Amino acid sequence: MSKRRNVDKLLPFLERFDSGYYFYRDGRVWRTKRTNGNKQEIPLEFPVIASKPMSRGYRRVHMSRNCVYEHTLIYAHVHGLEALMLTECIDHINGDKSDNRIENLEGVTFAENCARAEKMGLVRRTYGELNGCSKLTSLQVDAIREQYKSGINQYALAGLFGISQGSVSEIVNYKKRKFG
Repeated sequence: MSKRRNVDKLLPFLERFDSGYYFYRDGRVWRTKRTNGNKQEIPLEFPVIASKPMSRGYRRVHMSRNCVYEHTLIYAHVHGLEALMLTECIDHINGDKSDNRIENLEGVTFAENCARAEKMGLVRRTYGELNGCSKLTSLQVDAIREQYKSGINQYALAGLFGISQGSVSEIVNYKKRKFG
C-alpha cells in the first residue's frame, strides 16, 4: 500500500481529532461520541478507548469500513502528516506493540525497525537450518564446499545431495548459506 493511500486513509481519523470526536491520552485514542446507523454523532457520558487489540499485539481504530493502526494515528496526530511521510515505519522503542505513548514511538527506516526487533528478540532470522524449508544441514553445506574444493564437479555434488546444480553453484560461491 502506498504512503499516499495511507495518508488519505488517515485524514478522516485526524479530522475527528479536530472535531473533538477523538482525543489522545496516555498512549490511547479515546472517543467522546459514537455514531449511530444514520451517521449521527451521539455524545457519550464517559469517554471510551477507541482502539481494539489485534491478535499480533497491535491496536487498531475502526471507522465505518476503514481501520488504522493506533500507533500510526497517534504519531500523525502529534507530529503531523509531513513527519509521518518522512518515515518508512513507526517503531515501538520498548518493543511493546500495545504501548502507544508518544514517547515510545519513533519514525524509523524498515532496516532500523528490523534490526531493533531482532536485537530485542522479537523476531529471529530464519536462514540455514533455522528455515523449515531447508534441504541441507550446515554439515552438508560444509561437505559440499570441501568436496568441491577437492575437485568433484557441481553436477556430481547435486546428484549426491539431491539438489540442483544451480544450488550447488550458489553454495560453493557463498551466494547461499553464507553462514553455514
